[in-house]
Amino acid sequence: MTEQEDALLLASRQGHSDIVFKILSAGGVDINCKGNFKVYQPEKPKPKPKVTKKGKQKSNLGWTPLHLASYFGHQDVVETLLKFNADVNVINGMGDTPLHRAAFTGRTDVVLSLLHYNADVSIINGEGRTPLLMTDCPEVKKLIAAAEKSQQLSRNVALLQATTDGDLQTVKSLLSSTNPPNINCQNLLGNTALHCASFRGHKEIAVFLLQNGIDSTIKNNRGLSALELSRDPKMRQLLDIHPLQTVQKTVERFEGYIMKKSRFFGWKKHWVILERGILSAFHTRADAASGLRRQFFKYLDHAKILMLHEWKQNQNFHFFEYHNINTFFANQEFDQKFKIQFSDHTVYFFMTNLGQVDCQRWLNALNEHCAYSTHYTSQPHIILTDELDEDYMPLGCIDDALKNAKAQQQVLGQQVSSLALYFNSLSDQQIRQGTATTLRMKLSEIVSSSQEVSSTLKHCLTILMQQEEVRRVQLQEEAEKRRVLEDALHVLATEHFVLEQSVRHKMNSHDDAMDVFYDATEAMSDCEYGGPFFKEDSSNGDSNSGIQQLDEREVCENIKEECRPVNGELQMSDSMTHSNTISNHRRQLPHTMHSRNEFSIWSVLKQAVGKDLSKMTMPVIFNEPISFLQRIAEYMDYGFIMQKAANLPDPIDRIVEVAVFVMSCNASTEDRVGKPFNPLLGETYELIREDMDFRLIAEQVSHHPPISAIYAECPKSGIEMTMSMQPDIKFWGKSVEVKPKGHVIIKIPKYNDVYTFSYVSSGIHNVIIGNLWIEMYGVCEITNQNTGDRAILNFKPAGWFGKDLNKVDGYVVDKKGVKKKLIKGNWAKFACSCPADDENAALALNAWCTSRTINDFTPPAGVTLHWKVKSKPKCSAEMYNMTEFAMGLNELLPEHENVIAPTDSRYRLDMRCLENGDIEGAAAEKQKLEEAQRERRKLMHSSGEIWIPMWFSLEENEYLKCKEWSYNHKYFKRNYRDCVQIY
Repeated sequence: MTEQEDALLLASRQGHSDIVFKILSAGGVDINCKGNFKVYQPEKPKPKPKVTKKGKQKSNLGWTPLHLASYFGHQDVVETLLKFNADVNVINGMGDTPLHRAAFTGRTDVVLSLLHYNADVSIINGEGRTPLLMTDCPEVKKLIAAAEKSQQLSRNVALLQATTDGDLQTVKSLLSSTNPPNINCQNLLGNTALHCASFRGHKEIAVFLLQNGIDSTIKNNRGLSALELSRDPKMRQLLDIHPLQTVQKTVERFEGYIMKKSRFFGWKKHWVILERGILSAFHTRADAASGLRRQFFKYLDHAKILMLHEWKQNQNFHFFEYHNINTFFANQEFDQKFKIQFSDHTVYFFMTNLGQVDCQRWLNALNEHCAYSTHYTSQPHIILTDELDEDYMPLGCIDDALKNAKAQQQVLGQQVSSLALYFNSLSDQQIRQGTATTLRMKLSEIVSSSQEVSSTLKHCLTILMQQEEVRRVQLQEEAEKRRVLEDALHVLATEHFVLEQSVRHKMNSHDDAMDVFYDATEAMSDCEYGGPFFKEDSSNGDSNSGIQQLDEREVCENIKEECRPVNGELQMSDSMTHSNTISNHRRQLPHTMHSRNEFSIWSVLKQAVGKDLSKMTMPVIFNEPISFLQRIAEYMDYGFIMQKAANLPDPIDRIVEVAVFVMSCNASTEDRVGKPFNPLLGETYELIREDMDFRLIAEQVSHHPPISAIYAECPKSGIEMTMSMQPDIKFWGKSVEVKPKGHVIIKIPKYNDVYTFSYVSSGIHNVIIGNLWIEMYGVCEITNQNTGDRAILNFKPAGWFGKDLNKVDGYVVDKKGVKKKLIKGNWAKFACSCPADDENAALALNAWCTSRTINDFTPPAGVTLHWKVKSKPKCSAEMYNMTEFAMGLNELLPEHENVIAPTDSRYRLDMRCLENGDIEGAAAEKQKLEEAQRERRKLMHSSGEIWIPMWFSLEENEYLKCKEWSYNHKYFKRNYRDCVQIY
């Protein structure tokens, strides 16, 4: 050190800014020189340099002029030094920067000057503290905290800008720096660095960010993740990462002897147990085993655990202020002592006596139980023991080994830090005096700890290899068990089918050949039930799933007699003209259906037991050539029943007709086990039948979950019907269960009647083997919101021998609860009623409806026949068992092109190919529509757009007290300008 540098140090210490200015202006001096700091070189001793008296003081050792000026509060000297480019972040022997020293002495003006020259507020000194932790002055704390936020923001902005520009080197430099930016920082739009890289296609930066732990699930202000914002397919594939949810559902029990300090008796040994976030203490281990003589227990939720020396540091007790080696080693007595401050504000002091590793294991266990208890006490619900998964239970051996390894690694880290801190605290004089023995002792401890860590990690690796082998064997065993169960299930189903056939054969030898129940189960075609509620997810899966061969079976039934007028009522014909076309409706499809006898639905559904089938894609061979919206339109096949109700003055008679209409809605599903095509989002269907006095519009208003909304009206009678339907479909191995959600609202304005009801459930049986057959079951309650009258219909399940298959029993009560009418029938055949107070008519009704040899539909005296099913065409069995009404639903004529919406189901090419007999073309077109729908949905997500239906809106219903889809009365204005192109 030159005399000029020594003079510079002295002037900086004493605050002589003019002298400092002259020395620096003259040049030839190191502005960042350190006072009297040398490296010990015993082989070449040199004489002491001539320095001032001040330069010999310990406070000058390793300090630069800026350290001295900052510590003593000479702002003018600090400004001068900084103007001459002094290093604002220079570090002394103890790791302090000038900002540390100024903050420690509370020099607000000096701190402000240092921050003005971009002093780094995040540097940690030898004590492990930042400048913010060095001060007690509130003003200094505010200044440093504000600067800390500003610097962090600057680093975050630099990261986002570098990512946007595609500057990979800058991104690497920022994230590898000693004070990196927040990798999950967001800009004003809520975009992270991964969003910026994803949107602009910077794949290398995206990979680097993922490797450095960026959260790929963060969403921006529009609710879009980086994956959804990406426009490049390769980038989407890169970002399609689904992180596993690691929820710690339980923690391992931990116990052992530990010392607790009491006020009067000092340190006393206790056997302490940590279990499920509770700390319990006993006199001895025997007491703990028996559960007796518990001394105390404490809940660990929101508890704070601190080592005693950490607590002392928080009390501003500075160990290293005087660089005294004895003071340094005196602090080691705190290494095995810690305190716990519980949520009830009580504080306990503990100490271990088996070394640092044991102490660290206690600390780790306490922190785990504290985190566990804090997490679950803050949850809105309670996790029961039965809900705990075995997969989340701790593995005993590996858990113990990992805890030991973690504790030993932490102790090793503390010893290394201690050695580094000790070495930095030594002065030249202390080094010359000799510290080889102390260093050798510290290094010996580190080597010993390193060997223990290495041994423990080897043990962990051995355990993991053993467990991996066990899991491999278990996996093979489970795979074999699954194969055996599948084979057993198939054999059981075959035996069950043979048993059913033998029972029916014996029953048929005694009963008439016109057995209704035998026809219902045996006349089913061997394919999948689509029901009006059975839908697939048109955006997932392969349309050509695997198939397997089954034996060929007979699927046709004898054609019944043509429909005749019922009790003189008007007979509705499907052959009358269409309102838009003046042409007759077709009575058959262009092509017959392909045989499904060679295909098995079991091969598709066997992987979906207990799962939601609305998210599965089925092969097109199991479809019928109509959309789900058109299938619902079949409800209006018997719409004349509602129109009849509008002409009845008695409210009881009106609700009876509405109940009969509800029974007739599913009549067309008998023998109809083909699945309708799943509508695309925004798909519509319009049907106008002036000959039947109704018009109908349906729209697919939601895709996930799939929801269809329908509106129908009868212009002459003024009747309106609004309905929404969301299927809930589950496969249970041998059967499929359908529980549709939604409501139906029927209005008869002439009488201010509003009828509301929900759907009943349905089931599809013999999925594995045999002929598929359908049943409807559940209770449907129809309420007249105006008069208070109610109709209750009980759709009976088939039972073991099919005795009650398709049967419906019901009754009507007035607002006082008095029964007025009895209703009986078969939802696939007929419906009739009688007065509830006419005992003879009730007996005749019951006998007639339960008769198994009904040759005609002539009811007995006192019984009114309200409806009977229309016979299907002779070609129905070859055309998906459709009714004549259903065969005309997908008919597309030239006259339609200028009338119906461009989103109408009739424009779907996949259905058109299927009805023309082109299976391969239908599958290809179906796949194209699915892909196009996926792309539209991704574009909507990337732009933040929300789908809004064209013709329906979700509004609060005054009768149901919930939100329901209601028609906006805009469709028949024929303004299709805003319709989305979906085909």
